[in-house]
Formats: sequence, C-alpha cells, structure tokens
Amino acid sequence: MMELHDPMDEKYYRRVPHGPTLMKKFLRFHIRKADSEVIVAASPNQIVGYALAYVQANPPVFTRRRYGYLSDLAIREGFLGRGIGKRLVHEIKTWMLSKNLHYVELKVHSKNSGAIASYKKMGFQEGHKLMRQLL
Repeated sequence: MMELHDPMDEKYYRRVPHGPTLMKKFLRFHIRKADSEVIVAASPNQIVGYALAYVQANPPVFTRRRYGYLSDLAIREGFLGRGIGKRLVHEIKTWMLSKNLHYVELKVHSKNSGAIASYKKMGFQEGHKLMRQLL
C-alpha cells in the first residue's frame, strides 16, 4: 500500500526499490514495541488496510505530556468507503485510551482530499500547517 504516496508528492516521497522489505521491518519493529500498535483489516485472502500508531511526548512545559500519534492509516483501493478506516481508527483510539492518552494527532497530505474529508467526518480538526522546503 506504499504506492498511495506516489501521486501525492514525488519530490518528497520517492520510494526505494526495496521499500516493501523495509516496510515489513518497520512494522515488525512497531509490533514489538509496548508503546506502538499495529491493527490490520483483512478480507479472506488479502490485507485490505492497516493502522499504525504510537505514543509521542510533548516537551515538559505542557500538562499533557504524552499523546497518541496515528502514523499510518491505509486502505487498499477497492475497499474505500466501507467503513474500514473508521473501524481501524476506533480500535487505535481504544488502544490509546488504554495507554491513558488524552488526544491523537496525525498528518495527512494536503492533496489527499478523500482522507481529509474522512478524518473530519470522524471528528478530527485541523491544528497545524506543515510547511517544508527542499534544501
């Protein structure tokens, strides 16, 4: 499902040829961590979506030191619009509550209007603008 990034912004998100192998290692790393959660949605013969989240920390000047970060939410094309993302986010939020976290953050590409609409429908609100520049 890494191909979802391809049309978004090739300038910043160019995949390496061995990306699937590295992604498997990355997910295995998070599966083993106590402060990470990976949830998979599957049909009888394939993975159709997954969510990855982990605990992040704010600087000590804030009262809410730890929060949940939804790093990845990906749904395979052909399975969009079936509520899979909503169910995955619900499960991630349940896990975050079990970790005594008080809020969740995520990043979504500004060109991904479908995901933005879905997140807003789930109650997410825009908080910051991410800005970048190639060096």
